[in-house]
Amino acid sequence: MLAERRARSREFFDGAAGQWDRVRDDLFGRRSLLLGLLGLLDPKIVVADLGCGTGAVAEALAPVVRRVYAVDGSEAMLDSARE
Repeated sequence: MLAERRARSREFFDGAAGQWDRVRDDLFGRRSLLLGLLGLLDPKIVVADLGCGTGAVAEALAPVVRRVYAVDGSEAMLDSARE
């Protein structure tokens, strides 16, 4: 049973290798890769999200660092980030 499961798993990943980024995003969401890295950040640091756009990165960072400054040249983007 274990050998069969390993074989199916290997077959799946061999077939998905060329498009793994898209498959991973479909299965787990676009931010899944980055979310795992958040735990590596020092909770005492202050981060500047330059060109923050709608604030998605700032929002992800905020719970794990001391402070996030969101900066963008577009007032409309900053309004979206505030929401």
